[in-house]
Amino acid sequence: MKLKTSTAITDKYIGNIEVCEHSTLSLHGMIVGNVYIHKNCIGNIHGMIIGDIYIAAKGIANIYGTVNGTVYNNGGTVRIFGTIHSHITTSGNTLIGNNAILRNN
Repeated sequence: MKLKTSTAITDKYIGNIEVCEHSTLSLHGMIVGNVYIHKNCIGNIHGMIIGDIYIAAKGIANIYGTVNGTVYNNGGTVRIFGTIHSHITTSGNTLIGNNAILRNN
């Protein structure tokens, strides 16, 4: 699903999500699939992603919840305050909060 407006997900969604065109994703539920944060877009993750998250250059991801896959920072800004159950790759700005939980890193 391509998001072209700011959207909140509070339930379970099965499938990939693309955050496009200056929009913001507010996740308070669960996504079973991958999440793609494009340029000039924001993902505020308070819920859970059962998959990977990809952040493009000039994209922003604020992760307060859980990612059960890999965080791919491809030149964006990533702030991690929650739990990552796989790896973090970074070529952009990555901030890892003091209380973040990183497994398999």
